[in-house]
Amino acid sequence: MILVAVVIGIMLAVDMGGPINKTCTLFLYMMAETGRYEFFAFLAAGACIPAIGMGIATFISKKRYTENERVAGITSFIMGCMGLTEGAIPLAAVDPARVIPSICVGGAVGNALVYLFGCINYCPHGGFIVIPAITGKLGYVIAVLAGSAVTAIMVNLLKKPVQVKAADNRKED
Repeated sequence: MILVAVVIGIMLAVDMGGPINKTCTLFLYMMAETGRYEFFAFLAAGACIPAIGMGIATFISKKRYTENERVAGITSFIMGCMGLTEGAIPLAAVDPARVIPSICVGGAVGNALVYLFGCINYCPHGGFIVIPAITGKLGYVIAVLAGSAVTAIMVNLLKKPVQVKAADNRKED
């Protein structure tokens, strides 16, 4: 089951709400239909970790992001708290080679912890707004924070600081 949790975490993160994410979500809905609500816990964590992690990344390493990316980081964090993976899209669009692997690893770690903590979610959504519907609340919060931290640390280790051009004072990668 840990391998299943890891694969689900990667699938929910890799395209940030795209067709792979939605196919995985459909599978999780079908599993819940059979009474396996622990799969909704994978959805809850795996869907929010990319956006929360990228938001945290922009907060803790401002020099690695432009002003626009830092603003997108605030939005990403808020959307992640509401269970919306799509918050990470603007940051991934700028730097997919560093962001996508980082959010996948964070989602995998978070979902593995969700399984190990025995979390169950009775609500077909994610983020922190579903905490009232989760058994194993503390484990769930720890799993989401750990997966988000892995995402933030990994992406910030991979990214280089933004350089400011002296001639026109614009920031670039």
